[in-house]
Amino acid sequence: MAPSFWPTPQDYNEAIQNPSVSIADKDLSHGVVETNALGLPKSMTGAFASVYKIWAGDKAWAVRCFLSNRSEQQERYRHISEFVLMDDLECTVDFHYVENGIKIRGEWFPILKMPWVDGDTLDRYVLKNYQNTELMKSLLSDFHKMMADLTRAQISHGDLQHGNILMSPQGLRLVDYDALYVPALKGKKSLEVGHPSFQHPERRAKHYDKDVDNFSAWLIHTAILSIAIDPDLYTKYCNGDDNLLFRRTDLAKPDDSEVFATLLTHSSSHIRSANTLISSH
Repeated sequence: MAPSFWPTPQDYNEAIQNPSVSIADKDLSHGVVETNALGLPKSMTGAFASVYKIWAGDKAWAVRCFLSNRSEQQERYRHISEFVLMDDLECTVDFHYVENGIKIRGEWFPILKMPWVDGDTLDRYVLKNYQNTELMKSLLSDFHKMMADLTRAQISHGDLQHGNILMSPQGLRLVDYDALYVPALKGKKSLEVGHPSFQHPERRAKHYDKDVDNFSAWLIHTAILSIAIDPDLYTKYCNGDDNLLFRRTDLAKPDDSEVFATLLTHSSSHIRSANTLISSH
């Protein structure tokens, strides 16, 4: 039976304070939600979900609560979970779609449950290490391996960007699977088109298959490569504008872009050739 309402972020905040009452999952029901300085549940709320950290003993879990009733998204998550739980990829994080996940005002709503991944997002990692050429080269190598693994598995993330790539103690990990493509979803359209500073300007919902990460991957490769060769590029163009060297305006109008003008005339042939491929697409 469809729920008579859909929870707000405040509803989730109130319910998750008492997991023994609101959550039936055995790993979460006796856990403790992480709180902020005011003692209230600490959440990361985006366009589609609020994410909480729950400690159960010495293990931390990420609990993702949906902000809208998108039945198709929930069905997709079942397919994605089935794939991820069976894959052998280092970069994916096992998760479970729990249909009767959290109870609010007597009704059950779905959640996603996955182990909490510690680490810096890609942009924070680069901020800390952009002047260390060896670490940047190692990051680039790790990124290449991750993308090769995704290609081998014939899947794509769908929203490959700095906030969805974590550098954990165990290596690169992908999070936020709202747009993840797996073979069971062949023929469907994407429910979102990704971060505009990391997607081709002509990306549309119909672009949803195993190759949808190609442009984003080359963009990230080019940014890391360029910064590894010339760290001054980071201080000049990574200005906290929710980007990693390139912005959506650069991608939309490469001929008018200052960053492309700089990179296409750079003294490094590696930087020039990598950026030629992006600016010509």
